[in-house]
Amino acid sequence: MRLLKNNIALLFPEAMFLCSTANEDHTEGDIMEMGVRLANEVNNYISQYCPGCSLGKISFIAHSMGGLIVRACLPFLEDH
Repeated sequence: MRLLKNNIALLFPEAMFLCSTANEDHTEGDIMEMGVRLANEVNNYISQYCPGCSLGKISFIAHSMGGLIVRACLPFLEDH
């Protein structure tokens, strides 16, 4: 995934990236719990690196079970 991130960064140098680590040690957990952890990580990242600005778009790139976790996290994302 980091290789994909690096290639996208070359095309869109103004883009910001978060390579999630929230669930690296919890891969056997419940998908909803993993979604909540991912949402918390994304919300914290936005609060830390984009304070006070309005985001126009957030995109997720995931593979296999990661796609299910992303879908589980969406209801828990805050409005920014």
